[in-house]
Amino acid sequence: MSRPDRYFDWHQVREYASRVQTAADGQLRLRVIFTVFALLVLLIFGRLVQLEWKYGEAYRQVAAQPHERRTVLPAPRGRILSRDGAVLAMDEPCMALAVHYRYLQQPLDARWLRNAARRRLSREERRDSQRVAQAENEVRVEVAELHRRLARMCELSPEQWTARTSRIERRVESIAKSVNERHQRAVAEAAATETPPTDTLNLPSWLAGGHIEQWLAKLTQSVPPVSNANITVAEELDFHIVADEVPLAVVAEIESHPEDFQGVRLVHQRLRTYPSTTLAAHVVGHVATATEEERAEFDLDNDATLEDDPQVGRLGIERQYESLLRGKPGLQTEWTDASGNVLELRSKTEAVPGRDLVLTLDATLQRTCESLLESALRRRRGSNSDDDHPAGGGAIVVIDVRTGEVLALASAPTFDPNAFVTGGSEAARLLSDTNAPLLDRPIQMALPPGSVFKVISSAALLAEGAIDAHRPFFCQGYLDRPDRERCQIYIHRSVGHGETTLSDALVRSCNVYYFHHATEVPPGTFADWAHRFGLGSKTHIDLPYEFAGQVPATRQKDESNDDTQRIAEARALVIGQSTLTATPLQMARAIAAVANDGQLVTPRLVRSFGTSHIEEEDERLSIASAPSPVHVEGLDASILSTLRGAMRLVVADREGTAHATVEFDAVSIAGKTGTAQAGGPQEDHAWFVGYAPHERPRVAFAVVLEHAGSGSLAAGPVARRVVEQLHRLGYVTPRGQRPSVASKPSHSSAATTQE
Repeated sequence: MSRPDRYFDWHQVREYASRVQTAADGQLRLRVIFTVFALLVLLIFGRLVQLEWKYGEAYRQVAAQPHERRTVLPAPRGRILSRDGAVLAMDEPCMALAVHYRYLQQPLDARWLRNAARRRLSREERRDSQRVAQAENEVRVEVAELHRRLARMCELSPEQWTARTSRIERRVESIAKSVNERHQRAVAEAAATETPPTDTLNLPSWLAGGHIEQWLAKLTQSVPPVSNANITVAEELDFHIVADEVPLAVVAEIESHPEDFQGVRLVHQRLRTYPSTTLAAHVVGHVATATEEERAEFDLDNDATLEDDPQVGRLGIERQYESLLRGKPGLQTEWTDASGNVLELRSKTEAVPGRDLVLTLDATLQRTCESLLESALRRRRGSNSDDDHPAGGGAIVVIDVRTGEVLALASAPTFDPNAFVTGGSEAARLLSDTNAPLLDRPIQMALPPGSVFKVISSAALLAEGAIDAHRPFFCQGYLDRPDRERCQIYIHRSVGHGETTLSDALVRSCNVYYFHHATEVPPGTFADWAHRFGLGSKTHIDLPYEFAGQVPATRQKDESNDDTQRIAEARALVIGQSTLTATPLQMARAIAAVANDGQLVTPRLVRSFGTSHIEEEDERLSIASAPSPVHVEGLDASILSTLRGAMRLVVADREGTAHATVEFDAVSIAGKTGTAQAGGPQEDHAWFVGYAPHERPRVAFAVVLEHAGSGSLAAGPVARRVVEQLHRLGYVTPRGQRPSVASKPSHSSAATTQE
C-alpha cells in the first residue's frame, strides 16, 4: 500500500537544500573576505615592521632634529653730518606695517584659500561644494578690501601698493623656486644611488594581476625618508613689510581692532630721516627702494641678510658712499621645535652700523646760500608775468682754494628728501616739476659762462704773447659794424669804452677788446686754455652724475669761406659764448686756480669718517683720497698777478662792473661779472665768480642765476651777502691794509654799464 504524497514533498526538500547551500556559500565568502582582510592587515603590519626596522631610527632622528630659524638683525645706516655738527641724515626707530605672505599672493594660494573658507563653515556646510565655493569668494573679496583699506591708511595709491606687494611676491617666488630646484636635484641624486629591490611578490592566482597587485607592489616598495614633494619656504609663512613709517593713527586703529586686520602685523623698524629737511638736499641726496639695476650694482640679491625691499642711496652722498653708509646686517640663528619654541641660540652675529660721514659743508653758510637763492627766485617769480618761461633756478658754490673742500654747494629750487623715503604724491610731484628741483645745479647746470670766461681768455692771450697788458686799444663800442659784435655800453648808450688796456677790458667787461684780439692767436687757443682750467671735464667731486660741460671743437681753416665762420666762432668763444658751457663748480674751481697760484684742485665733500668695527681689510673702506692739485700749464706768476689785479679792480674800482653791488668794506673781494646769452626770448643768465680776501685768498665762489639778467645787478648782491656771511663765520678776514684804488677817469661821457 503506497504512502500519500502529502506526507513527503520533494519540492520543499529541494528548497531547503538550496537554502542550506546558499548559507554555506555565504559563509565561504565571509571566510574569503576575512582571509583577504587579514592578509592585508598582515601585509600592512609587516610593512610597518619593515619600516621600523629599516627606517625607524632615521625617521626618529629627523623628527627629533630641531628646525633652524634665522633672524636678520638690521644694521643702522651711518649718519651724515656737516662740519659744524648739524645732523643731515640719520636712522630713527618707527613702526612699519607687515602683511602675511598668503594675504599678498595674487591669485591667492588655492590650498590656503580652501582652508580659510572651510574654517568659517560648520561641518555640515563643508559637505556642500556650492557653500564652500561661496565662502572662498567671500575670502577673496575680504582680502581685496583689506588691501584697499591698508593702501588708503598708508597714503599710498593702488598702483603704489600693488607695486610693493608684487615686488615681495616675485622675491618669495624666486626663493621658493631656487630652494625647490636644489631639493629636487638632491632627491634625484638619492634615487639614482639607491639599489632597486630584487624581491618579488608571490601572490595567489586569484590576487595576481590587475590593480590589487599594483597596489600591493607600491605598498611594499622601499620609501626613502626624503620626500620629493615641494618644500614650503619660510618666507611663504612669514610677514613682509609693505609700508614704512606708519602714522600713529593707523597704529592705534590696527591695535584697537585686530579682528578687522587679519594677516596684518605692526613691526619695529629703523627709517632713514633727514631732520634738516631741505638743507643741502642735493648734496646729501636720499634713499629709495632698490631697483633691479641697483640690486645688481650693489650685489644685494646675493646677501641673505637683507630685508624684502632694501633701500639704497639714490642721489648725492647717500649714493656716492652707499657701501660705507649701509653697514653690515647681523644674523641670529636659533633652533626651534616643531611648535616654534626656541630650543637653543646657535649663533648670533651682531649688526655693524654703517660709518658716519662728516662733510666739509658748513651748515650755517649752506643755509644762508640756500636762503639767498630762494629770495632771488622769489623776486624773479614776482617780476615774471610770462607763464611760458619758468623762473628757472640758481646755484652757489664756495670752495677752499687750497684744499678743495666745499664749504657750500647750494641749489635752487630745492626739495625735501623725506618725500622719497616712503614714496607718495609729493615724490611724484617733484619728479614732474618743470622747474627741475631735483637737478643738482652746481654740478649739473651747464650754461654759457659769458664774460666770466674772459679771465681764462685773458690768460690765453697773455701766455701766447698776443697782447701787451699795458698797451691800450681804442673801443668805439663795436668792432666793424654797429649792429653786431658790440659792447653792452654801446647797446644801451651808443658809446664805447675808449682807450682800453687788458685790465680795463676786464674791469669794464669790454667785448670789443676781446673781439679784436681773438684772431691774433692760433685756432683752438681758447678751447685749449678752457681745457687747461678744467672746463669740458668733470671736476671729480665725490658726487654722482656730474656733468662735464662742453668746450667747442676747433674749426680748421676753410678756404671756401675765407675763414669767416672760424673767426666768428673764435670771437664768440673769447667772451664765453659759442657752444661753450660750464657748471658753477667748474668756474669756481677755475677761479680758485687763479687765486692759489695756478693749482687746479679737486673739490671734495667728505671731510672725515666716523668709527666702525668693520674689518680694515674690507674693500668697502678703500676710498681714494683726492688727487694732488695740478698746476695749470703756462699760467706763470706774471699772468696771475695781472689777472688778480684786474679782478680786484672789477669790485674796487668805481668803474668796475661789480663795484656798486659787490664791494664790501670789511673784506677785499676780487671777481668777475658775467651776463651770458640764453638764446631766444628768455633773459640772460647772471654770473659772478670771485675769491676773497684778495691779499691772501682763502675761498673761491660762484653765483649763477638762470634767466636773471645782468650779472652785476642780479648775481652781484648775492655774492656780497655770501662774503658777508663768510666774514661773520671767520672764513675770510682782512689781511693788512686794503690797497688804495685811484679813481680812474671815464673814457666816455657815460657811466659804467652794469653787466
